[in-house]
Amino acid sequence: MKKNSLFIISVLSVLCFTSCQDYSQPIRIDNKNFELTLPGFVKEEDLADDAIVEYANRFRNFYIVVFQLKDSITKDSLWLETTQRLTKSLAEHKIDSLQRGPDQIFTTIKGKFKDEKEPIFYTQKLIYKQENSYLITVWTRGQERYKKYETEIGSIISSFKTRS
Repeated sequence: MKKNSLFIISVLSVLCFTSCQDYSQPIRIDNKNFELTLPGFVKEEDLADDAIVEYANRFRNFYIVVFQLKDSITKDSLWLETTQRLTKSLAEHKIDSLQRGPDQIFTTIKGKFKDEKEPIFYTQKLIYKQENSYLITVWTRGQERYKKYETEIGSIISSFKTRS
């Protein structure tokens, strides 16, 4: 009986040490075209076929993707296209905020899927460049969760910088 207890405690200890991630250490992505800092509680995931960065924490219902857009259309047309991509599967949605700069558009969108109680909250930043534009999108579900992570979302979005 003592050996079984010792074995179980040993196995549980090993599992705890190997599964514990240092969530306090941010993840820095230094690409030749951009840089981005993510919270330590996310890990790489497969979220979208055409994304160049994909991170998530499914337990926290927290997702991050970055797309490189090579369209040569106008900034407003590109923003409309990317926003429609987010909202096309929603039963209802509302653009909560929209801020325009000379080379970027920042948007927050609240929406709902059909037959879902919790709303979904998207925050996206479109950085417009004639050759290569970038779209970073962070989302989560539920009003309380969005409020909890709102500062973190802002930090992620503002950390995204393109390199000239």
